[in-house]
Amino acid sequence: MHSGTWRSVALCFTAAVWLLATGPAAAQCPAWSPPTTMEPLNAGTQSFAIFHNRLIITGGFTSIGGVATGGPVAFDGSTFTPMTLGRVGGGGGQLAVHQSQLYITGGIAGTAGQIWSGSSWVTWPGTGTLTGSTQIARSIHGAPSLGVFAEGGFVFPGGVIVRHAFWESGAWRPASTQWGPNVEGNNAFANVRDVEEYEGFLYVAGDFASIARGSAFNQNTVQSQGACIYDGSQWFPMPRGGLNGTVRDMVIFQDQLYLAGDFTATRDAAITLNRVARFDGTNYFPVGTGSGVAISSLCVADDGTGEKLFLTASTGALLRSDGGTPAFLPTLFGSPLISAAFDPGFGMKVYVGGSGLRTNLQTQNGSGLIAWGPATTSTIDTDGDGLPDSWEINGIDGDCNGTIDLNLAALGANPNHKDLFVEVDSMQGRAPLAGVMASVQAAFANAPVSNPDGVQGINLRIIQDAGDQTSHCRTFH
Repeated sequence: MHSGTWRSVALCFTAAVWLLATGPAAAQCPAWSPPTTMEPLNAGTQSFAIFHNRLIITGGFTSIGGVATGGPVAFDGSTFTPMTLGRVGGGGGQLAVHQSQLYITGGIAGTAGQIWSGSSWVTWPGTGTLTGSTQIARSIHGAPSLGVFAEGGFVFPGGVIVRHAFWESGAWRPASTQWGPNVEGNNAFANVRDVEEYEGFLYVAGDFASIARGSAFNQNTVQSQGACIYDGSQWFPMPRGGLNGTVRDMVIFQDQLYLAGDFTATRDAAITLNRVARFDGTNYFPVGTGSGVAISSLCVADDGTGEKLFLTASTGALLRSDGGTPAFLPTLFGSPLISAAFDPGFGMKVYVGGSGLRTNLQTQNGSGLIAWGPATTSTIDTDGDGLPDSWEINGIDGDCNGTIDLNLAALGANPNHKDLFVEVDSMQGRAPLAGVMASVQAAFANAPVSNPDGVQGINLRIIQDAGDQTSHCRTFH
């Protein structure tokens, strides 16, 4: 260069890529866990509601962690608080939330149930109905645009009897002059399981077979099994006569309405659906190959793997779907019946309620509540090398599929001696000379760094790949 003449210089090099960088955070993969360290509920759960950032729970339980309770409880993610003041009817009842009010069925005879005042349960009156009539609200669901939807027995002025009504702004109103969901062959209740607002309509699901579009039971019957549609004043059937079984729950996922239950096809048998289906307002579509077991509830949550659809099977399972075939999550025993996505402020989990719930990861038996979601691996790092002990002992499940992807112990990791892992790649003909890596390792081993095992230095663990990397060489003139 100093002669004033430019010569071509080819720049090619050996590349070293750090395999693991140090850092305090440990992997978070979803797993089963009890809601608290204690046995939370001594019997089964019946209904969930999310209210003021609390999970409200009803059921047949009579104690929480051995402490007696006589009513619903609120769970803030770490502590259970009894909601017993003023409660009539014990711990059971179905819950619904609308316009910052919490409602529960059951209570004083002649009322629709009770309303939570913020500190106690108060009477849910029959305002708007015939004075002195006995109101029966069997099933209640919050419908944001319409009020609290209730199935029951309501008598309005003029002796008008209806099975479905809405509570809003302190009063009841009939849902329609039509009878609505109908159990053919008898005058029984239709057992409405859920409602969802979707594209301007209210979808109502249950174990009814049809809707009565006249003003009385079984009058002007139209087939609509498992689900039907309400437009604010009238009832309409689902396409294809509905489904061939009960729809137990619905949820909005990926901008479509998902339905689940014990059905296997549309009522006309034209579309096979296998217990879970998606509906775009006009047509039904299978969700992969569906589920081989009946589904009792649905919810949408991000368990650390992205937003997913979760399906609870009363046979003892929780399944997860990204829109395709639902896959079984690790073993769940007992009878799960309901689920809810709840984030108390430190991470969303899917809370599953039922009876006798336990997993192969738990020792307690008979709990009515269990949770699935991100479980932070212990961040204890005995040797201070930035690799948690749990990683160095158990390995890393990078994609959270239950399989260890990087077995650090097999690569020599020691939780009591500092380790540094480096992957070395090189181009053809540019691999490090023999003995170079050993010299570097020796330099790290002799570093004046203390360790819990009493041996000085850092274990530099080199993973050397084949020297066949390709790259364009830059030539200068």
